[in-house]
Amino acid sequence: MKSRSELLFVDFARDVLNRRAQDGVRGIDHERNRFMVHIEGAAFAQKPLADVTHVDLRDWVREMSAKPALRRPDGARLAPDTIKRSMALVSAIFTDAVERDLIKASPAAGVKVKKRADERATREKWTYLTLDEQKLLAECAAIPYADRLTIRFAVATGLRQGEQFHLRLPDLHTGPNEPHVLVRYSRKDLPPKSGKMRRVPLFGDGLVSARRWLYVLPEYATTNPLGLVFPSPAGAIRNVGKPLLTNAAWKGALRSAGITRRVRWHDLRHTFCTNLVTGVLGHPWPLVAVKEMAGHSSVTITERYAHVGQKDLVQLGAASSFAHEPMPIVSAVPDASPTERDLDWAGWDDDWEVAS
Repeated sequence: MKSRSELLFVDFARDVLNRRAQDGVRGIDHERNRFMVHIEGAAFAQKPLADVTHVDLRDWVREMSAKPALRRPDGARLAPDTIKRSMALVSAIFTDAVERDLIKASPAAGVKVKKRADERATREKWTYLTLDEQKLLAECAAIPYADRLTIRFAVATGLRQGEQFHLRLPDLHTGPNEPHVLVRYSRKDLPPKSGKMRRVPLFGDGLVSARRWLYVLPEYATTNPLGLVFPSPAGAIRNVGKPLLTNAAWKGALRSAGITRRVRWHDLRHTFCTNLVTGVLGHPWPLVAVKEMAGHSSVTITERYAHVGQKDLVQLGAASSFAHEPMPIVSAVPDASPTERDLDWAGWDDDWEVAS
């Protein structure tokens, strides 16, 4: 075994990552990828752990700031957030070394990633769908019916991708008494980002879309061994990053609805919070209540939506929540012909009353 003076940073870092994986640290896959792409090839990573200095890390951060971003043909540099997360991982590794008495102090202490003064600083990092855009997505016949319901549920509940696609049938309650979703997981057998479960009430379009989804689910996924609410057609867990199963499906849905600007799936969660804060669903919600609904760690995170309340979106919402134009409950399987039962609206009148 190597002595303390011979132990390289890169070798110790791999051991730390393995232990973090065993401890169930959230985002360990992202950490491993960040380490492989940005850290293990750095000059300081090849030095003995005890020989890495504050200057080594400052030089590395400076090099990272000039590094071109991956998969960006326009020559853009690496995003500051990527550098910050990489530096945070390096700092965590050195902190572990200090706790194991391998070094006296962390050379990462005080190393800062400077803000970049470029045009990206003037752009909002997130967006939300306007009420009209929400309706376009919900009612666009060119988007598969199952995908529309998946989108509607995301907008109306604010669940994170991992939370929605690890949601299990026993945790979805759509009955007449206090319908709600119990959010237990965001990854397989791991709790949500906050580290604790939360109860999200189902109302309006969230309740409508949930009930309709349960109607088409047996046909959409004929096998569902994990008991998922939103499985893939094969009954597997959907990949986070591919909410509609393929890389192109989400962008295709936006185009089909006539939405040409950049909107990420995660912006559906921002849309949910914005709907509550601005009052387009009937009345503005207090920030503390929105925090609990969204599962934010603090109300400070929720406050990002407060400025939207000053915009014209409030007037567009009028005084009541919206419901999308009624459409027949069609088959979730592409090209399948609707049956007479599919077109029977008698059983859904109450649902549309809930959303209106």
